[in-house]
Amino acid sequence: MPGADTLTVLSTDSQGASDSDTVSITVATGNVAPINSVPGAQSAVENTSLAISSISVADGNGDLASTQLSVSHGTLTVTLSGGATISSGTNGSGTLTISGSQAAINTTLASLVYQGNVGYVGADTLTVLSTDSQGASDSDTVSITVATGNVAPINSVPGAQSAVENTSLAISSISVADGNGDLASTQLSVSHGTLTVTLSGGATISSGTNGSGTLTISGSQAAINTTLASLVYQGNVGYVGADTLTVLSTDSQGASDSDTVSITVATGNVAPINSVPGAQSAVENTSLAISSISVADGNGDLASTQLSVSHGTLTVTLGGGATISSGTNGSGTLTISGSQAAINTTFSKPSLPRQRWLCGCRHADGIEYR
Repeated sequence: MPGADTLTVLSTDSQGASDSDTVSITVATGNVAPINSVPGAQSAVENTSLAISSISVADGNGDLASTQLSVSHGTLTVTLSGGATISSGTNGSGTLTISGSQAAINTTLASLVYQGNVGYVGADTLTVLSTDSQGASDSDTVSITVATGNVAPINSVPGAQSAVENTSLAISSISVADGNGDLASTQLSVSHGTLTVTLSGGATISSGTNGSGTLTISGSQAAINTTLASLVYQGNVGYVGADTLTVLSTDSQGASDSDTVSITVATGNVAPINSVPGAQSAVENTSLAISSISVADGNGDLASTQLSVSHGTLTVTLGGGATISSGTNGSGTLTISGSQAAINTTFSKPSLPRQRWLCGCRHADGIEYR
């Protein structure tokens, strides 16, 4: 400790004569190295953060300058306090140096959180190196053991997809990986269409329905991935616009990963839709007017309608510019070509005078069967 001291020198000969002298010594204050206080060995779980709050530093001279923290297989994060700064390294990395007053450094150290690297299991070491303004330092270590923990599944999904109205789209590049191998299920959902898969490897649909807007595939990771490779999207009839495929994978411990795939459904072809009456009754050798047939095409590009029977003839009165492009009027088969309006007008137009006479009617409209 600082203060005064005296060195006494006493020399004596064989006859007892002696000489005594003193040397005054003044002990001035010197530097005291900082002293770290660290906890015992720590236990962490894979992919889970660990708070290590019992690290502190004391410096007898009060001139603590910095404390460096470092690990080899993870990251360290602190909440700066009391004016402390990170003078080297980066918060949330494997090494960082906290600078500031002793009080600020200790308050910041109390917030320390360790996080092992993703999937890392094994031993790690936290090194605490404190240095004062005169360069004196103290270094201590804390052993950390990272035990196996759960790893959330990770989806792999493709980029944005383009579909055509009323046309199916195969989306075969979706897969899921789970580091623990305990993938339980993958849920697929869309808002404006249906999803269909071919089950494989023992996979099942545990929720929802195949060919609907949402379904959940359950089974082993291999079975789920093989099934995902068969995925087909089909927009709702006539739907044009944006849709989103959501992929939600969950493991047996409840950890999950959710990703989305944008789907744009462009305008495509809509098949024509016939409207026909119920069963008809005719009389031998007598014509029958069938006037309630029509056709609608959502794109307005109807080209033709073919009519055919096996045991009779069909006759129409052309209207609106319609033509018979195949077959013959009054035969067993004929094809009416023209615009949608022209074809429908032909279906509803009054028949020829001969047809009216055959059926005994004044107004036999539309197609006449005999």
